[in-house]
Amino acid sequence: MATHNGSTEFYVEMVGYVYVMPVICSVGVILNLFNLFVLTRKQFTGASYLLMSALAMADFCTLLFTAPIGMSRCGDCMLDNAAYFRMFYEVYFYGTITNITECVSVWITLALSAERYIAMQYHALAKTKGTTQNAKIIIAIFVICSFWLNFPYFFIYYITDEPKMVRTEFTYSLNYTIFSWIRATLVQFAPLFLLTILNGMLIHSVRMSDIRRRQMVFQNTRENKRIRAQAKLTIMLISVIFLFLIGNIPVAFAYQGIYGAINPNFTNQSYKTFRVATHCLSMLSYALNFVLYCSLNRHFLRTFIGIFHCKQAKRTVFPQIGNSESLSVINGHNNVNHDEKIDSKIFNSNMNLVDLRN
Repeated sequence: MATHNGSTEFYVEMVGYVYVMPVICSVGVILNLFNLFVLTRKQFTGASYLLMSALAMADFCTLLFTAPIGMSRCGDCMLDNAAYFRMFYEVYFYGTITNITECVSVWITLALSAERYIAMQYHALAKTKGTTQNAKIIIAIFVICSFWLNFPYFFIYYITDEPKMVRTEFTYSLNYTIFSWIRATLVQFAPLFLLTILNGMLIHSVRMSDIRRRQMVFQNTRENKRIRAQAKLTIMLISVIFLFLIGNIPVAFAYQGIYGAINPNFTNQSYKTFRVATHCLSMLSYALNFVLYCSLNRHFLRTFIGIFHCKQAKRTVFPQIGNSESLSVINGHNNVNHDEKIDSKIFNSNMNLVDLRN
């Protein structure tokens, strides 16, 4: 075991990276698998569900490749003869793949929030443009652009024979500084700013729709129930975005260059403590979408329970995506009330349910 000087930052890193982060990532991997199990079933077809599945896959990869980094970042916690392998993993796997998948997560979260706002305010446009084919194109563009944007991370470090991680000359160049700020703008600052604005607009839309619903003369009309069901989906999206913002705004300032620009007199201990805390918080935001889905949408929860209880699943009403207003009643049993039917229709329209983080 490597030695350490008993410093506070060592214990902070050991607790954060070795104990807390692996637990968060392991639980998050399982929960995102649950998301994929539900969202990829045939009754969940449509642009929204495709984007949500891609988001779950991106979060799954981020958490999966981040889980071992605890032992790597806390080098004093590992055996000396494992140093090369932990350095190799951090340079060629963690430092590259997770940056790509995190970037995809941010952009998909932004796309989902924008899609939901368009669906609420411009329903006709959402019906024509919010197709599965367009969603596939968006996902492909995000993946390709994310790989291209994060490609320089392959050239930041190299491993010597000692072994030792050494920064390349590229990291000391003006080009690297420009690259760092461009990436921070495209992946952190701009998306987080837009998500904050969109979240405020969605909250306003929910309040206005509730006012319209209360002003209706006949409170039990189909339109009234449609507005109420639509608001429920929007509230779920607002919660997901809020979770994403909590987890990712602090980490945007965890880069040493940015942290140093904000706090020129920072100490190594304060920076390491801040970095550990923000990374754990970020991983937590990638892990908890499943909890929000189950808490705020009964269709998702019913389908999830049905996966593990096949007999109950046969009696579950599943929503159908598309232009059809009909409900899918499994095995001929229609045991839901009228409000649930209206909610299911809205849930499945191209007014898309969301994610989500970015």
